[in-house]
Amino acid sequence: MLTPSTTEPIKWKKHLKLVEYGLREYQDLISEIHRYHILKISEFYSAIKQEILCDIRLNKKAFYIIKMVNNNKYYKLPNYRVYTIGDLDEFLLYINPKKHLYDELWYCRTQYSDEYISLNVSGRISFDYEHGQTIEQVWNRSPRVIEEYNNSSDFIYLRASRLSWGFRYITERIHIPKSLNIDSSTILSQFFLSAIEIERKREKLDFFVEYIFGYKFHVFSIEYKIANGKLSILDWDTHNDSLILR
Repeated sequence: MLTPSTTEPIKWKKHLKLVEYGLREYQDLISEIHRYHILKISEFYSAIKQEILCDIRLNKKAFYIIKMVNNNKYYKLPNYRVYTIGDLDEFLLYINPKKHLYDELWYCRTQYSDEYISLNVSGRISFDYEHGQTIEQVWNRSPRVIEEYNNSSDFIYLRASRLSWGFRYITERIHIPKSLNIDSSTILSQFFLSAIEIERKREKLDFFVEYIFGYKFHVFSIEYKIANGKLSILDWDTHNDSLILR
């Protein structure tokens, strides 16, 4: 894996901004995001393959999010989701003719369960200076699948909004695939548990929100996940992050 250098990708600097504002621990960051130089694709492949084989041996379910990183880009970097070694082989075929476009490959692992008993969610909170907060949350998925949501999606999706901190969320949309035997009351209960976890981080989040709004942005978003009882802030986006990262 890579060690930090003076030529860090802009995307990495975005993550470090979360560390600076106390929204993410640096040790968690470097242990969760595995970084490889684009020329080390074979090592990258082997690392994920070994993790998948370990998952199979221990009867664990997990997926891997691969991010293709260009040092000079920071917004909506292409992602690739891997569940099986077959998926990983397909990624190898996908990336080889495109590797000249990227400087690094990153991956992170997310463990999940099909039982929906424990809280394993991710989501996106949009902060609008004039219209309050909107949250979109998915179960057992990456927050990036939120952009793919439609009425036939095979994952659980919820959208809710509120005026500001301290207000109760108003649920606007719940989508549960018909193939899943789960009641909407269970999903609502888990969502409100998520909201409590987010509210506990209110002070640091609000400080960061005010910092972003200080750059005259009226809307921006953060991405998060909650797993094993822990809330992690994963990323943040504005329409022009370069104003903050320059």
